[in-house]
Amino acid sequence: MLTICYDPYSGTLGRFTRAEIFDLVADAGYEGINIPVNSGFLGELSTAEIDDAVSLAEKHNLVAPTIGFGNHILTTPARQMEALQHYLTLRLLGCG
Repeated sequence: MLTICYDPYSGTLGRFTRAEIFDLVADAGYEGINIPVNSGFLGELSTAEIDDAVSLAEKHNLVAPTIGFGNHILTTPARQMEALQHYLTLRLLGCG
């Protein structure tokens, strides 16, 4: 069965808080939310910010089938440390 999920990108980031986005997604009847790994959604990418996103997903019974970050950082050698930070974030989210 295909899970219907919402992608919180340009239309909602900066316009609504993370908590409001989760509320809106759940109220709209989505089954999940695709988590963007960026400061617009996860703030400083700290453990507390990530834990908050996980708690909000659990509160609303939403799954997070994808965790996304810009693939351009993977192909740019000068951005190796930034890519590593994203992978560490994914580990904190339990995705690897």
